[in-house]
Amino acid sequence: MIGRLIATAALFTGALTIEVGGVKATFSNGGIEPRGVDQLQLWANSPQATLMLDNSLHAGFAGVNTTWQNVISGAYVSTPEGVVIGTSRDGSALHTQLTMQPRERQHWSLKPNMGGTYRFAVIGETRNPQTGAQTFGKLGKDMGNRQVQFAVHLGNAAAKGNVSQLQVFREQLRSFPFPTYCLPGNEDIAGGGRKAWRQLFGEMPEVFSIGHDRFLLVDNAAGTLDKPTYAWLENTLKRANDEHARHIFVFLHQPLVDVRPGLNQGMQDMAQVRQLLQLFQAHRVHTVFAGHIPMYARETRRGVYYVTSGGGGQKLAPLAGAGAINHYVRVEVNGDDVRADAFKL
Repeated sequence: MIGRLIATAALFTGALTIEVGGVKATFSNGGIEPRGVDQLQLWANSPQATLMLDNSLHAGFAGVNTTWQNVISGAYVSTPEGVVIGTSRDGSALHTQLTMQPRERQHWSLKPNMGGTYRFAVIGETRNPQTGAQTFGKLGKDMGNRQVQFAVHLGNAAAKGNVSQLQVFREQLRSFPFPTYCLPGNEDIAGGGRKAWRQLFGEMPEVFSIGHDRFLLVDNAAGTLDKPTYAWLENTLKRANDEHARHIFVFLHQPLVDVRPGLNQGMQDMAQVRQLLQLFQAHRVHTVFAGHIPMYARETRRGVYYVTSGGGGQKLAPLAGAGAINHYVRVEVNGDDVRADAFKL
C-alpha cells in the first residue's frame, strides 16, 4: 500500500490523516486509503464529510485523484469556494480530480442533497458464521425495496475483531442501493479490531444533519463513554438545541437498559446510565437507537423513545418474547412527524 497513516485525530474530531504523493490528506467522517501515488479512496461514513489537503511544504503544484464511495443519491462534492465539481445522481461513486497550488491548504466537502420527507433504516448484530451475511443481505434488499435513502448500522458486523470479516462486511455494503453509516460494536473492536475498523470506517464520534434534523453516532462499544466522548455528546446536544434542531436522533451500540426482565446486557455503569437518561431528556432527543442485544424492543423513558434493533442476523436473544425477530427498523421523517416501523423477514 502506498502512503502511510500519520494520525487518528488530526484537525478535528472524527478525522484520519495519511500522506499520499507528498501531500497530507485528512478525511473527516470516514475511512481513507491510498490507492496509488496520487490516488485516494474515501469511504464516507456520513452524508457529510470533509477532505483537507495540505501542500504547504511544497513549492510545486499537486494533484490528487479521489474516489468518494458510500454516498447518498444526489450527493455532491464542492470546492472551498462552494463550486460543485461532482454529483452522484444515483448514489454511485464520485470521482474528482483535486489540484493544489504551491504551499496551499484547502478542503473539499461532501454534502447530501435531501429535503422534505426522507427515510432511513436502522439495523444491528448482523454477524453470524452460518446465516448472518445471508440474513443481512435479505434485509438490505428489503430496505432498498422500501426506498430507504440511507441506513445506520449499530455494530457487531464481525466476530471477535475479525479483520477479514470487517472487509467482507464493507464489500457487502457496496451491493446495497443506499449508503450505510456504521458504529463499532464490542465484537468489532475485540483484540486488534478497533484499528482495522477505524481505517475502514473512520473515527468516532460523528454528527451530521439532514435538513433541520441532527444525527449523533456515539461509540459506546466498550459499554461506557469516556470523558471526552461524554463532553462531546453534551456539547453537541446543546449546540443542536441552540440551533433549534427539529429532531435529534442518537445512535449507540449498547442500549442504556436491557428491556428484558431480570437481565442486563445494557450499559453497566448505572451512574452514567442515569446521567444519559437525564441528558437525553434535557436536550429533547427524539429517539435513541441501540443494538447489541439480538432482538427488537421499543419503549419510552422520560419522553424519549428508546429502540433496540439487534435482529440483523445474529442468533436471537433468549427471553426476548415477541422481540425475537430478524428485522430492521425503517424511520420516515415528514416534517414534525416521525414514524418508526420494524420490518421482519
